Amino acid sequence: MQRFVTYALEEEQYTLTCCETVPQAMAKLAQQSFDWILTDLMLPGISGLSFIQTITHSPALTGDAKIVALSAGIDHSVKQQLLSLGVTRQLLKPVSVTALHAALGQGAAAGTPADRPVAVESPVELYFGADQELFDKFTAQSRMQFQHDIQNGDRWLAAGDLAAVHKLAHSLKSVLLLLGKSQAHLIAIALEQAAGTQAPGPDLNAAWVDLRDHLSALSHDTPG
Repeated sequence: MQRFVTYALEEEQYTLTCCETVPQAMAKLAQQSFDWILTDLMLPGISGLSFIQTITHSPALTGDAKIVALSAGIDHSVKQQLLSLGVTRQLLKPVSVTALHAALGQGAAAGTPADRPVAVESPVELYFGADQELFDKFTAQSRMQFQHDIQNGDRWLAAGDLAAVHKLAHSLKSVLLLLGKSQAHLIAIALEQAAGTQAPGPDLNAAWVDLRDHLSALSHDTPG
């Protein structure tokens, strides 16, 4: 998802600083000022909500930056917490290029509505603003990433690290929808739900095997 946002904003010539962890983001905020802070709510380590709470209570870190929160699901309670912290731009993943640009635009309305899939549109039109080149670039990078996802999933499942499996499935469900792979997207949801129970079982293993097969096939797809 970080790669998708990067590609989408590079097209508009934003200057981007990407951070892999919350401590790295905190260090960057302490070093320089930014116009925007984009964060997922599902992060390694602490939650995105905790990250936002920390920085909004430290004006020296945020300065005049506006915050955009991305999530695959924001319930009423979380939405109200975000609003109380001044986060009015809340985008539902997978977010479209159009909605992302609108959220960063001068005319973006408070509480930018999350865009949802429409079956009649292709993923290129729905999420990539009909930019085939951008879609192809993201697809090619995703294919390479899927090989790493397979290796990590195998390792985490063998080690019984269900929290890591849960986060992997959470991320993949959005990526697969961006690519228009609705069946694999649903399997990723099933894996996320199974891993979320924190109890290894046949449903978890079956979901991973099924998703693994899809990822393997997608990683070897020929573009076009």
